[in-house]
Amino acid sequence: MKWLKIVCACSMLVPMLTWANSNNDPVYGEMMRSNQRHVEKYALANNKPVPSIVHYKYGMKLDVHKVITMTRADKSCGVAPARMTYEDKSGKLHTLEYSVMGDACAGG
Repeated sequence: MKWLKIVCACSMLVPMLTWANSNNDPVYGEMMRSNQRHVEKYALANNKPVPSIVHYKYGMKLDVHKVITMTRADKSCGVAPARMTYEDKSGKLHTLEYSVMGDACAGG
């Protein structure tokens, strides 16, 4: 019975470590910094405040009128962070961070 509990605990821990690793990945870190620079430049050029980053929660209501920028998920295989910056109907900027499945998996 103890062995089963250990196996269950390990099976839950491994995905969490993988997620933590993808957040600290230098490729994704640079991608997120580049995205943030683009958002800041866009906001400055359009006289708008730079939006704070909001982490997506299931069921959130989104008012997406125009997508400004999105990060890509083509550099890894597995769960990875992504961001989308958009304007709502009133023209206010929002940045949403969420999880996506990378599409660079070998064998399809």
